[in-house]
Amino acid sequence: MYFDEAPKSRLEDLYDFEEQVRELRTSIRRRNRLIVLLGLRRTGKTSLLLSCLNAEKVPYLLLDGRVFAGRQVITREELLRQLESSLNEALSRAGFARRFLGALRGLRGVELSLPHLRVSLGWAPPSRVADPLEVIKALARRGRLILAIDEAQEFGKLAGYDLTGPLAHLYDYVPNVQVIVTGSKVGLLRDFLGEENPRAPLYGRFRVEIELPHLGEREAREFLERGAEQAGLRIPPDLQEEVLREMDGIIGWLTFFGARCRAAGRADEQVLRRVVEEGARMAAEEFQNFLVGREAAARRYRILVRRLSEPARWREVKEAVERAEGRGVPGKAVSTLLQKLIDAGFVRRVEEEYRLADPMLRRASLMGLI
Repeated sequence: MYFDEAPKSRLEDLYDFEEQVRELRTSIRRRNRLIVLLGLRRTGKTSLLLSCLNAEKVPYLLLDGRVFAGRQVITREELLRQLESSLNEALSRAGFARRFLGALRGLRGVELSLPHLRVSLGWAPPSRVADPLEVIKALARRGRLILAIDEAQEFGKLAGYDLTGPLAHLYDYVPNVQVIVTGSKVGLLRDFLGEENPRAPLYGRFRVEIELPHLGEREAREFLERGAEQAGLRIPPDLQEEVLREMDGIIGWLTFFGARCRAAGRADEQVLRRVVEEGARMAAEEFQNFLVGREAAARRYRILVRRLSEPARWREVKEAVERAEGRGVPGKAVSTLLQKLIDAGFVRRVEEEYRLADPMLRRASLMGLI
C-alpha cells in the first residue's frame, strides 16, 4: 500500500526504487563492509533499508537515530537502550532467537529472561555496564550480522562514547559484520564518517554510497495515481496538479497526502490544505530543532530560510541579511551559515542558486512559522 505512512518493510510496497534496491541488495550479497544510504528527508531511505534487509533474510540490528533529532546530547544509557530495543525486536523475527540468545549468554552487563525471550542491557554500576562492541562481536561469532544505523549522524551527539571507533574496529577485525548507515543531513553524516578527517576512525575505509533522489514529475504523478487506485480514491486532475506543485517530488509528502485522503475517504482541496498546514508545522519544528544550540546565529538562519523561500544567488542572500541587520556582513559569515544549512539538509545548491530542499519548509516560511 503506497498511501501508508509507516516505513515500508516489503519490496512490493516500494515505488520506483528498482535501481536503489538492486544496488543495496547487491552490496549486501557481496558483503561490502560499509554501505551508506544518502537522501534528503522523506525520500524513502528507511523504507528502502527495511525492505531490503527483510528480503535478504540476514540477521540485523537497527539503531534509530531519528528519535534523537533536536537533542544536543545523547547518553551512553540511551545508546544501550536503543541497542536493547533492537536486540529484542530481532528476537521476535523467526529463526534468530536461538542464535542470539546463545551468543549473548554470559556477556558482562547482559541479562536474559526466559521463557519470554527478552534481553536487558545493564548501564550501572560500572562493573555491570554492557559494552555495545562486545555485544555485536558476540553475535557475529555465530554468523553474519548487519548493523543498520538510521540517521547515523545523530549518534555524533553521544557524550563520552565515540561510536565511530567501534564501527572502525568492526570494519577492520570482524568480517561477519556489515554496517549500513543512512543520513538525511548529508554533510553531518559525512562529518560523522570522517570523510575529510584523516584522524577520524573511519577515514579511508571503502564504502558503497547509494543516493535517493526526489521523484521526477512523471514518477510523482504515477505514484499518486497508483496509490489512489490501491486506496479506492479518485484524485481530480486539477487537484493532482496542485499536489505535484506543493510536494515537489518528495515521496514522503506525497504519501502523507495520500494517507490523509485515505483517512478522510476523499481527495479534495480541504484535505490538501490541512496536509499543507500540518506539513509546514512539522517542517518548522524540524528547523527549530536544528536551531537548538545555535541560538547565537538563530536570527541569521531564519533570515536565510525566509529569503530562500524563493531561489536566490549568493549575493542576493547576503544582501537580504544586510538589509535585515542594517549593516554590512562579511561574506564568509554568510557562506558558513549557508553551508551549515546545506549540511543539515535544509538547503540545496542547484548550479548558482540556493533553494530550500523541502517544499513544506518553504510553505512554513511563507506562513510566518520561521
